Amino acid sequence: MPLLTELETTFADVPFYRQAAPNGAIACHGEGAQMLPRTGMVSVNDKLVRFTRPGLTEEYSVSVDGVRQDFIIESPPLNPQRSTLNQSAGDLRVELALSGARAEAAAGGARLRLDGSGRTLAYSRLRVEDATGRELTARLEVLSPDRLVVSVADPNATYPVRIDPTFSDADWVSLNPSIPGANGSVSAIAADGSGNVYVAGYFTLVGSVPANHIAKWDGSAWSALGSGVGSYVYALAASGTDLYAGGSFSFGAAGGVPARCIAKCDGNTWSALGSGMAGNGGFVYALAADGEGHLFVGRQFSLAGTNVSPFITQANLGSAPTVFSSPRTQTTEAGTTLILTVDAAGYPPPAYQWYFNGTNLLGCTNGNLVLTDLLLSESGTYTVVVTNVFGAVTSAPVMVNVIAPVVHRLVSGVKLIAPVGTFWGLDYRDDLGPTANRETMAVMSLTNASQFYFDLSALLAPQRFYRAWQSGTPSMRPSLDLHLVPAITLTGNIGQSVRVDYINQFGPTDAWVTLDILTLTNTSQLYFDISAHGQPPRLYRVVPSP
Repeated sequence: MPLLTELETTFADVPFYRQAAPNGAIACHGEGAQMLPRTGMVSVNDKLVRFTRPGLTEEYSVSVDGVRQDFIIESPPLNPQRSTLNQSAGDLRVELALSGARAEAAAGGARLRLDGSGRTLAYSRLRVEDATGRELTARLEVLSPDRLVVSVADPNATYPVRIDPTFSDADWVSLNPSIPGANGSVSAIAADGSGNVYVAGYFTLVGSVPANHIAKWDGSAWSALGSGVGSYVYALAASGTDLYAGGSFSFGAAGGVPARCIAKCDGNTWSALGSGMAGNGGFVYALAADGEGHLFVGRQFSLAGTNVSPFITQANLGSAPTVFSSPRTQTTEAGTTLILTVDAAGYPPPAYQWYFNGTNLLGCTNGNLVLTDLLLSESGTYTVVVTNVFGAVTSAPVMVNVIAPVVHRLVSGVKLIAPVGTFWGLDYRDDLGPTANRETMAVMSLTNASQFYFDLSALLAPQRFYRAWQSGTPSMRPSLDLHLVPAITLTGNIGQSVRVDYINQFGPTDAWVTLDILTLTNTSQLYFDISAHGQPPRLYRVVPSP
């Protein structure tokens, strides 16, 4: 621990007396100095160490919050420049010299960084009281890396005054500084998904709450778990809303229920896990739950239930189903196949029942719902109920929108980038062998610096290679960019105006976006959605436009 020794006690707003400091601190002397003796009496009483000198007593003790170093000032320092009838002006100051560490300012106090190890201690939680128990306003400040000061507003204070800062590890704090911990040893801690923390060991009191060897902290208060456990608890594990305890209560009880070394609490009620553990004392020293219905138990036993299982075993626990992910709301076309999938788990393995608009679908009883040859009437809300003996859970509802199909397919879109007005040929072939023939796609003069040409072969080839060329001496090297572009078939009367909309396959079922409004020049023609590249999958509708 760093050494903190008092340098001076004084009033802040008048000339003060620098006093000799004990234990090697630099002694400063000033006009009218009132010296503190360098030596005093050290006494030990149980867990309290006291160093007493005339006018000042230092007390050292250990609490749940850390090491306490209290300064007890018997009377206010005398000020020779004031009459004996007016000695109370100004704040009381206690300056402290620091060796073995360097001080840094921190919220609510100081941070002490130990020389050599670099470990950091918090010197904070300052509390000052007078003899009547009245709390006095005080602050702790860093004057320099080797000096601190405590300033106390002490008008009308009744002396002696106790100044109470605390040393503690900067990275650790008490679970609840206002109440004591357990009255015995704690050997296991576990937390559940609701933010509760459980402690267990060998104690009968935690905080001010009677608790037999196990207790719960909900973030603000301690509580017992029923009547607790009859003997030492070595291990805890939480799984869902259940807590498992293991220990040496072979012939004791858990919550009044006979249980051999291992038991379960559902938050209120204790129960045994089968016939428990036996052989070689049967004590349980380690527990772990994987959240999927398995509890792993370790240490001193040879029988788990009636099974020979030296030192480690697995128990299959029951757990209510949990849905990890539900199907996604989506739009699809009539005549296609739709697959909805739910990701769920529980033990024993759960059963499934799918519903459409609240009505159960006969024979649809597994994690995947497959609907073939969809009809427009199958638009609606789908859910699935997942069930086992420990409970049931319903998935989030998924909306499915079935729309009339629009003929469209993917084609290769080749984007040629070259100067406007230049003359180019564009062709392709399906392999790069020496005898492969090239097929011409287009020969044209560019009207735009970036221009698409579409390969309308009946089917997409497994592979295809494209090139742009110029006859004679090429004037420049072009750039080619290749995309798969949806080609939408538009039909109607020549001169008819139509609007082309798209919607993302997954997402809201009413989020249609207009792509274009155009006039038909043929009774059947193609529209290419060049904006679809790099976007989520799309579906289309073609609507007559006024």
